[in-house]
Amino acid sequence: APDCSAESFANLALNGFASPTSYWQVTHFPGGAGDANAGMLLDPDFDGLANLMEYALGTSPKEHGPSHVNFDEVETGGERYLRLQITKNPLATDVTITVQATSDLSNPASWDSAGLIVEEDSPTTLRVRDSQPMSGPLPRFMRGFVQQNGVGP
Repeated sequence: APDCSAESFANLALNGFASPTSYWQVTHFPGGAGDANAGMLLDPDFDGLANLMEYALGTSPKEHGPSHVNFDEVETGGERYLRLQITKNPLATDVTITVQATSDLSNPASWDSAGLIVEEDSPTTLRVRDSQPMSGPLPRFMRGFVQQNGVGP
């Protein structure tokens, strides 16, 4: 910056990230997205959670830790219902977490969100209750499904 009698120069280094996901990869893997273990469908700590799920939950992709997905039962109107609560990473703004339920584990297409009751959906918590009582004729199953926005179907 000149001021007529002297000039000053300064070098500035800026790091930019294409998405919150790429920032997460850089903070957890030395080579960022190029690291052999950084792929979002990989599970480098073998805890059963792919990196995409670790990112969405805010858990470490390199070590086993407490689960951020919890099931319980809630009673409403004299009936008991299955409920799923997920602790979300508030910085994972480029993913969508959806809770799905089914009575038929043999049919992958049967997983659906229709009819489920969202009790809370905040930046840090997703709590969803099943709409079918546990006393129904078929057992019920619930899961959290994570999708990276703009990726896949």
